[in-house]
Amino acid sequence: MVRGDMMQKAKQGQLIGWQLMFTGVTIATFLLSIGIPFVYGFFLSLFDLKSVSGEGTFAWLSNYGDAFNDKAYWTSLWITLKYTVYTVVLTNVLAFAMAFLVTAGTRGQNVVRAAIFMPNMIGGIVLGYIWVFIIGRVFMDFGESSGIALFQRSFFGEPELAFLSLVIVSVWQQSGYMMIVLIAGLLNVPRDLIEAAMIDGAGAWQRLRAIILPMMVPAFLVTLFLTLRNSFLVYDLNLSLTAGDPYNSTEFVSMYLVNVGLRSTGSNFGLAQAEAIILFVIVAAIAWAQFAYGKRKEVEA
Repeated sequence: MVRGDMMQKAKQGQLIGWQLMFTGVTIATFLLSIGIPFVYGFFLSLFDLKSVSGEGTFAWLSNYGDAFNDKAYWTSLWITLKYTVYTVVLTNVLAFAMAFLVTAGTRGQNVVRAAIFMPNMIGGIVLGYIWVFIIGRVFMDFGESSGIALFQRSFFGEPELAFLSLVIVSVWQQSGYMMIVLIAGLLNVPRDLIEAAMIDGAGAWQRLRAIILPMMVPAFLVTLFLTLRNSFLVYDLNLSLTAGDPYNSTEFVSMYLVNVGLRSTGSNFGLAQAEAIILFVIVAAIAWAQFAYGKRKEVEA
C-alpha cells in the first residue's frame, strides 16, 4: 500500500515536471512581460509621483479619486470609444466582404489577398506619415483640380475630418489582417452543408444568414477581440497622423495617458498609472462581455 502511494506520487511529480517543461517558458514570459509590470504599475498608482525616476510619497487611493474627477481623461476616453465603435464595425464588415470575395474561386485571388494584407505590414508611425502626405497634399491637389469641395477642406484643421481620417486609415490598415482570419473561418464551413442547402432551394442570402454566418462565430470572436484591443490601445497612428489636433479633439486615451505621465511640465506619473488601471478594467469588462455574448451565440449556432 505504501509502495503504491509512493509510485502514485512519483507519477504525479513526473507529470508536473512534464507540464512545467512545456509551459514553463510560456508562464515565465507572461509573468515577465505582463504579470509583473501590471502589478508594479498598480503599485506605482498608489504613489504621488511626478516622474518615473523621482521619489514619491504614498498616496493610497487618492490618484484614483483624481482620475474620476479628471474631465480631460473621460473626454479622451469618450473620443476613443466612438473611434472604437466605428473601426470595429467597419473593419469587420469590410474584412468579411473581402474574405468572401477572395474565396469565391476567382482568378488571381491569392495576389489580391497579398495586396489587401500589405498595409498591415506597415508600422503605425510610418503609416501615419504616409497618410499625412496623402491627405495633406494629394487630397488638396485633387480637390483643386477637380473642384470637389470636400477635398479642398483641411482634413487636419477640422475636428470631424481629422477624426474621420483616423477611422479611415485604421480600417484600411487592419482590415487585411482580419480578412486572413475570416478566410480561415470561411474555409472551415462544411461544403456539404452549403451544397445541401442549394439542393433544397436556399438562395445566396439564406445560405449566408442561416449557415455561413453562424459557422463563422468563432472567427468573428477573434477579429472582434483584436480590433477592440487595437482600437482602445492605439497610440502610434494617433501620434503621427494628427498628434491629437485640432484642439485635442482627436487625442485618444493612450496618448492622453502618455502626455499626463511624461509631459515636460506638470507631469503626474502616479495619476497616469491610476488612469491606465481604470482603462484596463473598462477594456477587460467590454472584452469579457463581448466574449461571453459571442460564446453564447456560438453554442446556439
